[in-house]
Amino acid sequence: MEVQQIEEEIELALKHISRLENRLKNIQKNCNHQFKYHPNFNKCKKCHKVEVFYY
Repeated sequence: MEVQQIEEEIELALKHISRLENRLKNIQKNCNHQFKYHPNFNKCKKCHKVEVFYY
């Protein structure tokens, strides 16, 4: 593979990751959270959003 082709594939992958991250944020923003308790954090059973406890 040529360097330019590899760089183009990396750029496409980064754009795809960015779109997926935005979709995930939107889903988590609109979720009616049902958190499962853990001593150090809560994790939503539906959207997997994590809220960390700081001591």
